[in-house]
Amino acid sequence: MNYTYRICLCILSFCGVYSATAQPYVCMTHNVANNTLVFDTSAFNQFINLTAYDGIFYGEQHNASFDPILKYQLITTLNNTQGIRDVFMEIGHAAAWCYNMYLETGDTTYIYSRRLVYTKDGYRQFWRDLYTYNSSLPANKKLVVHGVDFERTEAFMALKRLAVNEPPAELMAFADTIAAHTNDLPLEMYNENKEPITLFRHNMKKLRESFIAHEAAAKTYFGSNYAVAKSILLNEGIPSPSLLPRNKTMYAELTRQLPGYPVKFMFFMGRTHASLFIKSSIPNLALKDKLKAVTVNEVIYDLPSSMTDPEKARSIGNLMPADKNCKAVLMRATDVPQCKNEADFVIISSK
Repeated sequence: MNYTYRICLCILSFCGVYSATAQPYVCMTHNVANNTLVFDTSAFNQFINLTAYDGIFYGEQHNASFDPILKYQLITTLNNTQGIRDVFMEIGHAAAWCYNMYLETGDTTYIYSRRLVYTKDGYRQFWRDLYTYNSSLPANKKLVVHGVDFERTEAFMALKRLAVNEPPAELMAFADTIAAHTNDLPLEMYNENKEPITLFRHNMKKLRESFIAHEAAAKTYFGSNYAVAKSILLNEGIPSPSLLPRNKTMYAELTRQLPGYPVKFMFFMGRTHASLFIKSSIPNLALKDKLKAVTVNEVIYDLPSSMTDPEKARSIGNLMPADKNCKAVLMRATDVPQCKNEADFVIISSK
């Protein structure tokens, strides 16, 4: 795959002070053969003192090129060096179940769906590599993907696969509704035509009401998968691009799904959900709870997105070291004037 983007990741510290080192940056090289970033993980961890944090928030721009190779490196590095196994994403419970089933079984039918986010382009290699990595881990270190956002149309597919028995009479209409919508197209939040979202919400509401009204029958229908089906159908997230309600719901789900919170975790979300400039952002909600965390905000060159400031991105790219072996570098934000007031560290990458 040809990666043409330059990116800057601004890593912001909430609590604690990172360990100072003499080195000006940590160099990351690009292994073209297997499309991975290679760097000294010990130097990386020491440079930002990862052991000081419980939560790593990553604000992305939802691109399928550079994100997959960096995510893979971050997930495996944090798992291998810090023992972090809980991976939160801006997805619903149904999508999380699909990803976890793939990581457990290697069955690609769980993830190769046009309805699921994070499965196109570079993400195909990302999931293959993550499955291989996860398969090598002992049970107590295996990765767990968590969904905390609203459900999408993959919920119908997941509910159909979660059923372990024939539907009881009380749930015949329930099962028919699921079957009728398993091939629904993905939801498009910014499409002017809101009818698909309205229809999706209507169908999910019908399913939820039937599920609640016939609890005993639902337990028979879903068997050992009842708890997963319940998490999907009772998901309080509302399909919408609105930040405030989603941030509150996602943070509430984060704390609910981590027994003994705070414990170490990583969370990948859209950049606007992670921005410290937004009072209601998820990291700010965590800060109010005194969580020790860093937030990663991503700026990608040449990506036509309202979340990107092209002039700022280009000016940051000009700070890339002359060393041609460094395809990406981790630097202190004090060495990057454009980020000095919003970050502790910056990763600049040219692809």
